[in-house]
Amino acid sequence: MNHMLQKETVRSIFRYAHNFLDSYSFGFILVIFLPIVFSLGCSDEKIKTIKIFKDDIKQSNQHPVTESPLRIAIAPVISPGSSLVTYSRLVEYLGRTMNRRIEPFYPKSYIETNTALKNGMCDIALICTGAYLKAFKSGYMEIIAVPVKSGKPTYNAYIIVNKDSNIEDFKQLKGKVFAFTDPLSLTGYYYIAYKLNELGNKPSDYFNRIVWTKSHDKSIKLVGERFVDGASVDSIVYDALSRDTNEYIKMTKVIEKSMDMGIPPIVVRSDLSTDLKIKIQDVFLYMEINKEGQEILDSLEIDRFIKPDKSIYESAEQMMRVLGEID
Repeated sequence: MNHMLQKETVRSIFRYAHNFLDSYSFGFILVIFLPIVFSLGCSDEKIKTIKIFKDDIKQSNQHPVTESPLRIAIAPVISPGSSLVTYSRLVEYLGRTMNRRIEPFYPKSYIETNTALKNGMCDIALICTGAYLKAFKSGYMEIIAVPVKSGKPTYNAYIIVNKDSNIEDFKQLKGKVFAFTDPLSLTGYYYIAYKLNELGNKPSDYFNRIVWTKSHDKSIKLVGERFVDGASVDSIVYDALSRDTNEYIKMTKVIEKSMDMGIPPIVVRSDLSTDLKIKIQDVFLYMEINKEGQEILDSLEIDRFIKPDKSIYESAEQMMRVLGEID
């Protein structure tokens, strides 16, 4: 009888593990330690550690994808063509892991990303920090994960000029042509607006002309081509293009680096169910312990995703509060 109890207990644990893994579709290893002492009787076998690998469990009744698709917005931090290449594997991985169809959506501006979330036109978004801070108090989006890059969940604004320019200081850009990315971009607009506010000035008065580029890589290109005299860009984009030996990066130089600011997060619509929010969040949080997930992280130059710590956004929040962009 005790032996039968032991066997049935183990079967129950395996059934639980199978159902858990099948419902969440995680590709990571679930290790179950069984400190079960069958003290009623007759076996003195050593307790073993049982490792259950999802790939070893026969998925005989995979459920077809019948739920409505989830839409994920990729904010135009980089140009649409580059975004498609960069994030396509992440979108596919999210769909496979959740066993649900995911439809990517590439907004043309940061405000379009926010509007899509607000109006229920998308469910998940990779969003700019400035756009997140502008909207989070409105209550229609929630932050669920934050990327860690080079060991930290922060990034910077780089002020760049052409490498052959004699401009070495931001003040020398007064009266020049300057490129901004998007009105809701922290590194591509708000940082400069804040800097000028501290000097008692505004971008429209300080620069001779302003060019809105809609993406950081486009700003870098325009500086490299000397179409504009300077720009403020996302350090993550700039550093990644530097490692890829981008032709336009070689034509630019950084003359100023901002303070550390909270990195662009992953957000979801607030009115999604709690269960769905957790499932989406878990896909990002557990990528680093899954082979394919780690490969995708490596391709994005992300160490891992972590649960959000809103304190990392305090410096940016204060900056936007000074500018009157948030209460």
